Amino acid sequence: MDIEAWEGNRGALDELPAPDEVLCLEKTYNLELASHGFPTQVAYDVKKSFTESVDRMGRCGALRAALERTRGWG
Repeated sequence: MDIEAWEGNRGALDELPAPDEVLCLEKTYNLELASHGFPTQVAYDVKKSFTESVDRMGRCGALRAALERTRGWG
């Protein structure tokens, strides 16, 4: 599966084989994606592992409290 195919079927990202068998971007785009490029809502709407992770973190009161304390920093 390639990048163009993922564009049309984002859920397929959760079905990838082992990392050494596919394209791996490693850390190349992490800062860009984290800063302004990650399609958060699109990834969440796929209803796969990203959704599960976000929902699981949202249920953690201690994590939510810690994140709230960092609001306004920086």
